[in-house]
Amino acid sequence: MSLDNTAFLHRVVELYNLIYIDDSVLLIDINNTILFAGNKIQKLTNIAPESLIGKNHLEVLPLPPENINSIVASVNKVIQTKATGEFLSINLNHNPDYLILDCTLKPIINPSNNCIVAISVESRQLDASTYLYKLLMFFERNKVNSSLNIPHSDDKLTLREHEIAFLLLYYKSPKKIAAILNNLSDKPVSAKTVSNIISGGLYPKLNVYGIDDLINALHILQYHNKIPVSFLVNLHLELA
Repeated sequence: MSLDNTAFLHRVVELYNLIYIDDSVLLIDINNTILFAGNKIQKLTNIAPESLIGKNHLEVLPLPPENINSIVASVNKVIQTKATGEFLSINLNHNPDYLILDCTLKPIINPSNNCIVAISVESRQLDASTYLYKLLMFFERNKVNSSLNIPHSDDKLTLREHEIAFLLLYYKSPKKIAAILNNLSDKPVSAKTVSNIISGGLYPKLNVYGIDDLINALHILQYHNKIPVSFLVNLHLELA
């Protein structure tokens, strides 16, 4: 039996309330209205899911204004192509901490007429290592100027030392670290400079005398989870 778009969409909402009620999933129609919000959405937005229903997701969700145009473009691309899309969302305005999400946009298509009637948005919060990997993969194809002015707050290390400490836990090569830094910032740095900062800055500040001891100390101090502020900017990066 074929269903018109309204009846089909009603069935989809009923299904989502059965399957995705405890997940971080949104269902929005092609007019940007939220039709369904899973319970875990509250953790990401600090908003009760039931209060989101019937609202425009661009207006009610705590989205950075500078991300809006890119979000609209991603949604429109899914509508036009009827293909699944993926984007990386960095929201520094999230309270109390910044929020980094990997979001998948899936078109909901009425098989009776092949019309797209809604988009399912599935979100998962990323840890520092996954965020770094996805960000670097993006930078291999694009150049984004991370120029947002966020004060550096680490009480042990300078910003450059913090950048190198964080990257050192994922890439041990000074040459690789320098290449990453040159991609992520407008201040050039050489592999020799990275090595000098490791030996002349990180070693004495953390009271260690070799690379293995340094890496162990950085892990104990949780630097693998402390993303430098220079690597963060309100962004909506289309990954697929």
